[in-house]
Amino acid sequence: MTAKKFFWAARIVIAATFIFSAVAKLLSPGLFEITLIDQGIFSDRAAAAWAARFLIAAELAIGLLYLQKHYLKTIVSLVTGIMLSGFTVHLLYLAIKGDGADCGCFGKLLAMSPIESIVKNIVLLMLVYFVFRKAETVHHSWKIPAAILFISVVCVWTWAPVKTVDDFVFKNYTNFEERGRVDLAEGENLICIFNLDCEHCQAAARELTEARKASKIPESYILFFSEEGISVDSFFTIAGARYPYHMVSAEEFFSFIGNAPPRIYWLKEGRIEKYWDAGFTFHLRETFK
Repeated sequence: MTAKKFFWAARIVIAATFIFSAVAKLLSPGLFEITLIDQGIFSDRAAAAWAARFLIAAELAIGLLYLQKHYLKTIVSLVTGIMLSGFTVHLLYLAIKGDGADCGCFGKLLAMSPIESIVKNIVLLMLVYFVFRKAETVHHSWKIPAAILFISVVCVWTWAPVKTVDDFVFKNYTNFEERGRVDLAEGENLICIFNLDCEHCQAAARELTEARKASKIPESYILFFSEEGISVDSFFTIAGARYPYHMVSAEEFFSFIGNAPPRIYWLKEGRIEKYWDAGFTFHLRETFK
Protein backbone atom coordinates (compact mmCIF):
# COMPACT_ATOMS: atom_id res chain seq x y z
CA MET A 1 0.00 0.00 0.00
CA THR A 2 1.39 3.40 -0.98
CA ALA A 3 1.81 6.16 1.61
CA LYS A 4 -1.03 8.13 0.04
CA LYS A 5 -3.43 5.20 0.19
CA PHE A 6 -2.44 4.43 3.79
CA PHE A 7 -2.91 8.11 4.64
CA TRP A 8 -6.50 7.95 3.41
CA ALA A 9 -7.08 4.55 5.00
CA ALA A 10 -5.88 5.91 8.37
CA ARG A 11 -8.23 8.89 8.09
CA ILE A 12 -11.17 6.65 7.23
CA VAL A 13 -10.44 4.27 10.13
CA ILE A 14 -10.22 7.20 12.58
CA ALA A 15 -13.38 8.78 11.18
CA ALA A 16 -15.34 5.51 11.23
CA THR A 17 -14.28 4.72 14.80
CA PHE A 18 -15.29 8.12 16.18
CA ILE A 19 -18.56 8.24 14.24
CA PHE A 20 -19.46 4.69 15.30
CA SER A 21 -18.63 5.55 18.92
CA ALA A 22 -20.85 8.65 18.81
CA VAL A 23 -23.78 6.86 17.15
CA ALA A 24 -23.52 3.91 19.56
CA LYS A 25 -23.72 6.25 22.55
CA LEU A 26 -26.60 8.19 20.98
CA LEU A 27 -28.66 5.00 20.88
CA SER A 28 -28.57 4.92 24.68
CA PRO A 29 -27.32 8.25 26.07
CA GLY A 30 -28.68 7.51 29.53
CA LEU A 31 -26.46 4.45 29.79
CA PHE A 32 -23.43 6.60 28.96
CA GLU A 33 -24.47 9.06 31.68
CA ILE A 34 -24.62 6.20 34.18
CA THR A 35 -21.19 5.00 33.05
CA LEU A 36 -19.70 8.45 33.72
CA ILE A 37 -21.19 8.39 37.22
CA ASP A 38 -20.11 4.80 37.95
CA GLN A 39 -16.55 5.61 36.90
CA GLY A 40 -16.44 8.52 39.36
CA ILE A 41 -16.19 11.26 36.75
CA PHE A 42 -19.48 12.85 37.87
CA SER A 43 -21.68 12.42 40.91
CA ASP A 44 -24.72 14.29 39.58
CA ARG A 45 -26.92 12.85 36.82
CA ALA A 46 -27.76 16.27 35.39
CA ALA A 47 -24.09 17.21 35.02
CA ALA A 48 -23.34 13.79 33.54
CA ALA A 49 -26.16 14.26 31.01
CA TRP A 50 -24.73 17.53 29.68
CA ALA A 51 -21.16 16.24 29.68
CA ALA A 52 -22.21 13.04 27.89
CA ARG A 53 -23.76 14.99 25.05
CA PHE A 54 -20.77 17.32 24.68
CA LEU A 55 -18.48 14.29 24.47
CA ILE A 56 -20.73 12.57 21.94
CA ALA A 57 -20.90 15.75 19.83
CA ALA A 58 -17.10 16.05 20.01
CA GLU A 59 -16.67 12.45 18.85
CA LEU A 60 -19.09 12.93 15.97
CA ALA A 61 -17.37 16.16 14.93
CA ILE A 62 -13.90 14.60 15.07
CA GLY A 63 -15.05 11.70 12.94
CA LEU A 64 -16.49 14.02 10.29
CA LEU A 65 -13.50 16.39 10.42
CA TYR A 66 -11.16 13.58 9.41
CA LEU A 67 -13.07 13.34 6.13
CA GLN A 68 -12.09 16.91 5.16
CA LYS A 69 -8.69 18.65 4.95
CA HIS A 70 -9.00 22.03 6.63
CA TYR A 71 -7.04 22.36 9.91
CA LEU A 72 -6.49 18.59 9.85
CA LYS A 73 -2.76 18.83 10.56
CA THR A 74 -3.09 21.39 13.35
CA ILE A 75 -6.24 21.77 15.40
CA VAL A 76 -8.03 18.52 14.47
CA SER A 77 -5.04 16.24 15.07
CA LEU A 78 -4.07 18.09 18.26
CA VAL A 79 -7.56 17.91 19.77
CA THR A 80 -7.92 14.26 18.79
CA GLY A 81 -4.57 13.36 20.34
CA ILE A 82 -5.39 15.17 23.58
CA MET A 83 -8.83 13.56 23.76
CA LEU A 84 -7.52 10.05 23.15
CA SER A 85 -4.66 10.56 25.62
CA GLY A 86 -7.08 11.76 28.30
CA PHE A 87 -9.37 8.79 27.76
CA THR A 88 -6.40 6.43 27.89
CA VAL A 89 -5.11 7.83 31.19
CA HIS A 90 -8.58 7.45 32.70
CA LEU A 91 -8.91 3.89 31.39
CA LEU A 92 -5.48 3.04 32.79
CA TYR A 93 -6.65 4.30 36.20
CA LEU A 94 -9.74 2.06 35.97
CA ALA A 95 -7.60 -0.94 35.00
CA ILE A 96 -5.15 -0.35 37.87
CA LYS A 97 -7.93 -0.24 40.45
CA GLY A 98 -9.38 -3.47 39.05
CA ASP A 99 -12.50 -2.13 37.35
CA GLY A 100 -13.07 -4.55 34.48
CA ALA A 101 -16.60 -3.40 33.63
CA ASP A 102 -17.58 -2.23 30.17
CA CYS A 103 -15.95 1.17 29.65
CA GLY A 104 -18.92 2.43 27.63
CA CYS A 105 -16.80 3.52 24.63
CA PHE A 106 -19.22 2.00 22.14
CA GLY A 107 -22.43 2.20 24.17
CA LYS A 108 -24.33 -1.05 24.39
CA LEU A 109 -23.46 -2.10 20.83
CA LEU A 110 -19.98 -3.36 21.70
CA ALA A 111 -18.75 -4.01 25.24
CA MET A 112 -15.06 -3.36 25.88
CA SER A 113 -12.99 -3.70 29.03
CA PRO A 114 -10.62 -0.84 29.99
CA ILE A 115 -7.63 -2.87 28.76
CA GLU A 116 -9.26 -3.56 25.39
CA SER A 117 -10.14 0.11 25.03
CA ILE A 118 -6.58 1.16 25.92
CA VAL A 119 -5.25 -1.02 23.09
CA LYS A 120 -7.82 0.53 20.73
CA ASN A 121 -6.77 4.04 21.76
CA ILE A 122 -3.07 3.31 21.30
CA VAL A 123 -3.74 2.10 17.75
CA LEU A 124 -5.81 5.22 17.07
CA LEU A 125 -3.08 7.47 18.50
CA MET A 126 -0.57 5.88 16.13
CA LEU A 127 -2.90 6.53 13.20
CA VAL A 128 -3.52 10.11 14.34
CA TYR A 129 0.23 10.71 14.54
CA PHE A 130 0.71 9.28 11.04
CA VAL A 131 -2.01 11.54 9.64
CA PHE A 132 -0.45 14.51 11.45
CA ARG A 133 2.94 13.79 9.87
CA LYS A 134 1.60 13.31 6.35
CA ALA A 135 -1.16 15.91 6.22
CA GLU A 136 -0.58 19.22 4.48
CA THR A 137 -1.14 22.46 6.34
CA VAL A 138 -4.42 23.66 4.85
CA HIS A 139 -6.17 26.62 6.47
CA HIS A 140 -8.18 27.81 3.49
CA SER A 141 -11.53 27.83 5.24
CA TRP A 142 -12.62 27.79 8.88
CA LYS A 143 -16.25 27.67 7.78
CA ILE A 144 -16.24 23.95 6.92
CA PRO A 145 -14.88 22.79 10.33
CA ALA A 146 -17.17 25.27 12.09
CA ALA A 147 -20.18 23.97 10.16
CA ILE A 148 -19.27 20.37 11.01
CA LEU A 149 -18.97 21.25 14.70
CA PHE A 150 -22.29 23.12 14.65
CA ILE A 151 -24.10 20.30 12.82
CA SER A 152 -22.68 17.73 15.25
CA VAL A 153 -23.92 19.65 18.29
CA VAL A 154 -27.36 20.21 16.75
CA CYS A 155 -27.70 16.55 15.73
CA VAL A 156 -26.80 15.28 19.20
CA TRP A 157 -29.14 17.60 21.07
CA THR A 158 -31.95 17.04 18.57
CA TRP A 159 -31.64 13.25 18.71
CA ALA A 160 -31.02 13.01 22.44
CA PRO A 161 -32.20 16.08 24.37
CA VAL A 162 -31.32 16.15 28.05
CA LYS A 163 -34.06 14.55 30.14
CA THR A 164 -34.55 15.25 33.81
CA VAL A 165 -34.70 12.20 36.05
CA ASP A 166 -34.89 14.02 39.38
CA ASP A 167 -38.47 12.86 40.00
CA PHE A 168 -37.90 9.33 38.66
CA VAL A 169 -38.52 7.01 41.60
CA PHE A 170 -36.14 4.33 40.30
CA LYS A 171 -33.27 6.69 39.41
CA ASN A 172 -30.90 5.14 41.97
CA TYR A 173 -31.10 1.65 40.47
CA THR A 174 -28.57 1.65 37.66
CA ASN A 175 -26.71 -1.62 38.26
CA PHE A 176 -28.31 -5.07 38.25
CA GLU A 177 -26.78 -8.46 38.89
CA GLU A 178 -26.58 -10.55 35.71
CA ARG A 179 -26.96 -7.46 33.51
CA GLY A 180 -24.62 -4.69 34.65
CA ARG A 181 -25.42 -1.04 33.97
CA VAL A 182 -29.06 -0.31 33.15
CA ASP A 183 -30.94 2.91 32.37
CA LEU A 184 -34.48 2.30 33.57
CA ALA A 185 -35.52 5.74 32.31
CA GLU A 186 -35.05 4.61 28.72
CA GLY A 187 -37.61 2.69 26.69
CA GLU A 188 -40.11 0.28 28.25
CA ASN A 189 -39.27 -1.79 31.31
CA LEU A 190 -41.01 -3.86 33.95
CA ILE A 191 -39.84 -3.45 37.55
CA CYS A 192 -40.90 -6.28 39.83
CA ILE A 193 -40.89 -5.70 43.57
CA PHE A 194 -40.48 -9.14 45.13
CA ASN A 195 -39.69 -10.59 48.54
CA LEU A 196 -37.58 -13.71 48.11
CA ASP A 197 -39.53 -15.55 50.83
CA CYS A 198 -43.00 -14.45 49.72
CA GLU A 199 -45.04 -17.23 48.09
CA HIS A 200 -47.19 -14.66 46.28
CA CYS A 201 -44.01 -13.13 44.81
CA GLN A 202 -42.81 -16.54 43.70
CA ALA A 203 -46.17 -17.15 42.03
CA ALA A 204 -46.01 -13.71 40.38
CA ALA A 205 -42.56 -14.52 39.03
CA ARG A 206 -43.91 -17.75 37.52
CA GLU A 207 -46.75 -15.79 35.92
CA LEU A 208 -44.23 -13.33 34.48
CA THR A 209 -42.20 -16.17 33.01
CA GLU A 210 -45.27 -17.75 31.44
CA ALA A 211 -46.52 -14.40 30.11
CA ARG A 212 -43.15 -13.76 28.44
CA LYS A 213 -43.61 -16.92 26.39
CA ALA A 214 -46.87 -15.69 24.88
CA SER A 215 -46.53 -11.90 24.84
CA LYS A 216 -43.99 -9.23 23.89
CA ILE A 217 -43.10 -8.35 27.46
CA PRO A 218 -40.57 -5.50 27.94
CA GLU A 219 -37.23 -6.06 29.64
CA SER A 220 -37.94 -7.17 33.20
CA TYR A 221 -35.92 -6.34 36.30
CA ILE A 222 -36.42 -7.37 39.91
CA LEU A 223 -35.85 -5.40 43.10
CA PHE A 224 -35.46 -8.10 45.74
CA PHE A 225 -35.92 -7.86 49.49
CA SER A 226 -34.70 -10.77 51.57
CA GLU A 227 -35.48 -11.90 55.10
CA GLU A 228 -32.66 -14.45 54.95
CA GLY A 229 -34.94 -17.24 53.76
CA ILE A 230 -34.51 -18.83 50.35
CA SER A 231 -31.68 -17.85 48.01
CA VAL A 232 -31.92 -15.94 44.74
CA ASP A 233 -31.05 -19.12 42.84
CA SER A 234 -33.89 -20.99 44.54
CA PHE A 235 -36.31 -18.19 43.73
CA PHE A 236 -35.34 -18.27 40.05
CA THR A 237 -35.74 -22.05 40.01
CA ILE A 238 -39.31 -21.57 41.22
CA ALA A 239 -39.84 -18.75 38.71
CA GLY A 240 -38.65 -20.88 35.81
CA ALA A 241 -36.30 -18.18 34.51
CA ARG A 242 -33.58 -15.80 35.66
CA TYR A 243 -33.91 -12.01 35.61
CA PRO A 244 -31.53 -9.13 36.31
CA TYR A 245 -31.95 -8.19 39.96
CA HIS A 246 -30.88 -5.74 42.63
CA MET A 247 -31.15 -6.23 46.39
CA VAL A 248 -32.92 -3.45 48.32
CA SER A 249 -33.37 -2.57 51.97
CA ALA A 250 -36.60 -3.04 53.90
CA GLU A 251 -37.27 0.69 53.78
CA GLU A 252 -36.88 0.79 50.00
CA PHE A 253 -38.95 -2.35 49.54
CA PHE A 254 -41.95 -1.14 51.53
CA SER A 255 -41.89 2.25 49.80
CA PHE A 256 -42.53 0.52 46.45
CA ILE A 257 -45.38 -1.84 47.36
CA GLY A 258 -48.99 -1.38 48.38
CA ASN A 259 -50.47 -3.16 51.39
CA ALA A 260 -48.49 -6.31 50.63
CA PRO A 261 -46.09 -7.64 47.99
CA PRO A 262 -45.75 -8.29 45.13
CA ARG A 263 -46.07 -5.32 42.77
CA ILE A 264 -45.03 -4.96 39.13
CA TYR A 265 -44.46 -1.52 37.57
CA TRP A 266 -44.63 -0.80 33.87
CA LEU A 267 -42.25 2.03 32.98
CA LYS A 268 -42.23 3.93 29.71
CA GLU A 269 -39.43 6.45 29.13
CA GLY A 270 -39.05 6.85 32.88
CA ARG A 271 -42.76 7.33 33.57
CA ILE A 272 -44.88 4.89 35.55
CA GLU A 273 -47.61 3.95 33.07
CA LYS A 274 -49.31 1.36 35.29
CA TYR A 275 -48.67 -0.96 38.17
CA TRP A 276 -50.34 -4.17 39.26
CA ASP A 277 -50.62 -5.92 42.61
CA ALA A 278 -52.48 -9.03 41.40
CA GLY A 279 -53.81 -10.73 38.28
CA PHE A 280 -50.43 -10.48 36.61
CA THR A 281 -51.05 -13.02 33.84
CA PHE A 282 -54.20 -11.20 32.70
CA HIS A 283 -52.73 -7.69 32.92
CA LEU A 284 -49.46 -8.56 31.20
CA ARG A 285 -51.12 -10.38 28.33
CA GLU A 286 -53.77 -7.70 27.85
CA THR A 287 -51.24 -4.86 28.01
CA PHE A 288 -48.55 -6.41 25.82
CA LYS A 289 -50.53 -8.28 23.18
